Amino acid sequence: MKRSSLIVILFFLIIGLSNNSYSQEWIKTFSSNTYQTFSYQLKEDYDKGVIIGGNLSLGSVMKIGWIIKTDINGNIIWEKKLGNGTRMWALDGIDKTPNGGFIIAGVCDTLDNDWWDPFITKLTSCGEVEWCHIFHTDSNPDYGVQINSLPDNTYVFLLKDWDVNPRNSVWLMHLDEYGEIIWKQRYFQNDTLASPLNETDLQVIADGKYLVTGTCYRPISGQSQPNWIWPMMILADSTGEAMWEISWGCTIPFTEQVGGEGFQSVETDHAIYSCISHYHWPVTSYSPTLIKTSLMGEPVSYKDLIPNTIYGKATTINTLFDTTFILGTGYTKSDNNPKLAILKTDTLGTILKEKVLKNTIYLPIDAILTQDNKYLITAADFTNNKYLFHLWKLNENLDFDSIYMAPRVYDSLCPYPIVSSTLSMPPCGLTVGKEELPADEELVKMKVFPNPASDWIHITLPDRIRLESQTKNFSVQTTFHKWTKELDLEVYDLFGKRVFSKEISRDDKQLDLDVSAWPQGMYVVRLVYDGKTVASEKIIIKEP
Repeated sequence: MKRSSLIVILFFLIIGLSNNSYSQEWIKTFSSNTYQTFSYQLKEDYDKGVIIGGNLSLGSVMKIGWIIKTDINGNIIWEKKLGNGTRMWALDGIDKTPNGGFIIAGVCDTLDNDWWDPFITKLTSCGEVEWCHIFHTDSNPDYGVQINSLPDNTYVFLLKDWDVNPRNSVWLMHLDEYGEIIWKQRYFQNDTLASPLNETDLQVIADGKYLVTGTCYRPISGQSQPNWIWPMMILADSTGEAMWEISWGCTIPFTEQVGGEGFQSVETDHAIYSCISHYHWPVTSYSPTLIKTSLMGEPVSYKDLIPNTIYGKATTINTLFDTTFILGTGYTKSDNNPKLAILKTDTLGTILKEKVLKNTIYLPIDAILTQDNKYLITAADFTNNKYLFHLWKLNENLDFDSIYMAPRVYDSLCPYPIVSSTLSMPPCGLTVGKEELPADEELVKMKVFPNPASDWIHITLPDRIRLESQTKNFSVQTTFHKWTKELDLEVYDLFGKRVFSKEISRDDKQLDLDVSAWPQGMYVVRLVYDGKTVASEKIIIKEP
């Protein structure tokens, strides 16, 4: 009997060794003897390592951006700190770039101690600073929330409270490979009753569209002040033009209004699903909830995932399969025993499995699925009077993942070993917000002179292009600082006949036209971008 047992033990030992892995509880804790530590965003690296974007703080203010690279088992390989804490370089978002580097977004106080500015920083594949760019406005705290790298080496940047009349505003910017603005767009300007409060998630979905999730204020029926919170969602096309903007749950035919905070969203082939905290009233309680929105921006359904909660939020959502989600939640029932739990659900919100990770009041911050469908989730904690954070890794059955023993090569795109260090921030490029609207109007004007003219006309092209359009529910203005599509200058006579046409290059600032042979009369000079007129001026040609 003992011999048979030994054979069985050896058999399973050999099987385990051949797989180069073994199972145990998979949790990693990140803390510091000096700083409070916080995680913000997770990314899987090209070598199956994990990138953690977070912050270090000596007090209540995040001062030092913190980038951590771990191996596949969550062990730290290297870490980078943005600055030494003398000035603020706090990190809010991080993404991988197509060349294996990193793009970081956050907030800094380097230009003004009293007011914060958004910034972005590009790091090489070796974790060294390549360049940085600050987006400055005077006497206004504004924030860089999240940045996503695009396949063409450009970026889409989500900002809060930027530029003109900034309070409670949502912005997207499309940036070139060096952080210069291609276009910028502000949202929720047409709904005078809605006031954006907080944007928390930016996703690039099918056809290059941008999906923003967050929270806004809007009055409930019979009230005139925005004292009720609702999930906020924005869908914009690839040029930043809003396709729809909604305060989710305030005007839908459900049995109750579905107010609360919005956190993250995912797209399927047929709809958008989001995780929120559903605020119930008049008996106050909060529930972790899954909501469904049509691709046309129409609220479809909602499902409170955990019934009878006193407090609850669903803060992360990932698509495991087409009809299966994994949601990170925190909730408390009447037993006052708070839980941080992962829920696997179908698209109706039916719970297929639940995994409680910890009894704590702290919520999931971010979660990702790896290339091989492993699930990573991070959350804060508070122990011994200090903030720290945890990282858990599970498989698709919500069991803890294995520990992998086979040797792996990390950071192969860097020609030398990467070491932990404090990054000195170089002088950054600067974009200054326009605080006076008339000045901004001047930047989009085309100037034609002299007028009248007889021999030559001189055309000064605008520094920026403003494209105006009308959707079903609101008008949209998008300002392009650079243009990636065709830009043409056209001149028409009074009979609508085109008498001149020229494609404008990016370097053209002024054109000179010989009009000495043109018949006398009135002409219209038009600047056409992507088939739409963006500037127009009338001129008169007279005899010499």
